[in-house]
Amino acid sequence: MKTIHLTTLPRIIRRPRACAYARVSQNDEIMASSFAQQLSHYGRLIRENPEWDFAGIYADDGISGTTIGRPGFASMMADARAGRIDIILVKSISRFARNTVALLSCLRELRALGVSVRFERENIDSMSTEGELMLTLLASFAEEESRSISNNTKWAIRKKFEEGIPQNRLVYGYLWTGGDFIIVDHEAEVVREIFASYLAGESPQGIAKRLASRGERSKKGRLMCYASVFTILRNEDYTGLTHLQKTFSNDVIERGFSWNRGELPKFAVEGLFPRIISPEDFRKTRDEIALRASQHILASRTIRFTPFVRKVYCGDCGRAYRRTSTNRYVGWKCGTKIDSGVSACHNSNIAEHVLIDTSCGVLGMKEFDGDVFRELVERIVVHDDILEFHMSDGSVETVLWKEALDA
Repeated sequence: MKTIHLTTLPRIIRRPRACAYARVSQNDEIMASSFAQQLSHYGRLIRENPEWDFAGIYADDGISGTTIGRPGFASMMADARAGRIDIILVKSISRFARNTVALLSCLRELRALGVSVRFERENIDSMSTEGELMLTLLASFAEEESRSISNNTKWAIRKKFEEGIPQNRLVYGYLWTGGDFIIVDHEAEVVREIFASYLAGESPQGIAKRLASRGERSKKGRLMCYASVFTILRNEDYTGLTHLQKTFSNDVIERGFSWNRGELPKFAVEGLFPRIISPEDFRKTRDEIALRASQHILASRTIRFTPFVRKVYCGDCGRAYRRTSTNRYVGWKCGTKIDSGVSACHNSNIAEHVLIDTSCGVLGMKEFDGDVFRELVERIVVHDDILEFHMSDGSVETVLWKEALDA
């Protein structure tokens, strides 16, 4: 018998792959400097460590740590799940997240993946035995700090409302001079054309298409689209009368906005915006919008408007779901998955008829009513097999949507 001698090969030890996460929550010169310093510091720190391999720097510039839609953070989590990261360096807990629940959820997931998160300021390693306890306590302080900042900001905004000063100063048709709004003549003509065309029976989509073909752009510099036109049609500022604090921000952690239905005072201001559209034409336009909505024209596939826009969110990465359609299928898909592919977000797509059917079940409707849905549902969070309905009254309803689909 021939004897085969096996040679023992030396084991190759792979160096840990280290990355950094950096974030600032405001876009100003001081924060921009801090952001650049974070990037430079961690890039140099990782590359100069002979025990580490550089795995990149993930960053979010001008995004709050309480918000659920941070693309840099989502990309980092996706790479961690894909096994591309072993160590994450962060300046402080508040840079990583101000939401205690989200912070601990992410850290526990990363810990299960074998990924260590090291916070420089607090000198904490999430993989250490005392790490999670300390992180829970410190993150609670960071969350409370965020609430305090939010409350101070709200107070300042409301004081301005009382003085007749709006928060939004980027309104199509006008230019803010620092103390007053003045009419921009060309934009005002476009506003009048939009109202006249709509009252003559043209759809917002048709109006937007015509304006875009002429090169007309919104205040943010984008070609006119359906959303731009529809926003103009519903803006009472063009009549010369405006109401401040029509909406208010929800809890700093939950985010989002709610319509002000008496929870807070509203402030009516006459003459803040010079008149472009007569009150009578605005009233006719508002009635026409309601009429078309009652005839389900707004929910047609050609106009591509549904009550689910900005209502459906991914339970994994936090991005809003977007509508997709083919000749055979109309569904909703996570924005991260659309922009970056399946590797960036693994959450399920959901057919529109499933959203409609489950909404009817939760709300007790025999037939789906978009107005009722918008009134009662703040948002839907999609998990792998569960839909969480977060209601306007603060309650949460859960539906096993795949189970219902398979039944």
